[in-house]
Amino acid sequence: MTWSPRAAGLKIAPMPSSKTLLVLVTIATLLLAAIPAGAATRDTTPPVLTVPADMHYQQKQAGSIVRMTYTINVRDDVDPKPRVTCSPRSGARFAIGTTKVTCTATDAAGNATRKSFRITVTAKRAKR
Repeated sequence: MTWSPRAAGLKIAPMPSSKTLLVLVTIATLLLAAIPAGAATRDTTPPVLTVPADMHYQQKQAGSIVRMTYTINVRDDVDPKPRVTCSPRSGARFAIGTTKVTCTATDAAGNATRKSFRITVTAKRAKR
């Protein structure tokens, strides 16, 4: 048994002329050329940045400066390693008082997210 498109009830369209094919290819080329490079993967979403909750620390010795470390988490849908900067940086020394730490995450497309938290250092309490 042989299968035939006509026997299956299908109509076969005639092949277009070479001029018709040339016009169709030219139109498709022009349409593709009008799409900006990278348009399909254009990243417009900023990274997701997670900073710690406000931190509190009491000096162990009166008059000492406290070295504080913290962890920042960042993820991005397109960029596997967004750049993160924090000021003051993790591991910096903090004096008595409250310091605002501001962190910024920037992906390769230039999208950025900024978040802040506070580090408060209190003086050691004198023994009574």
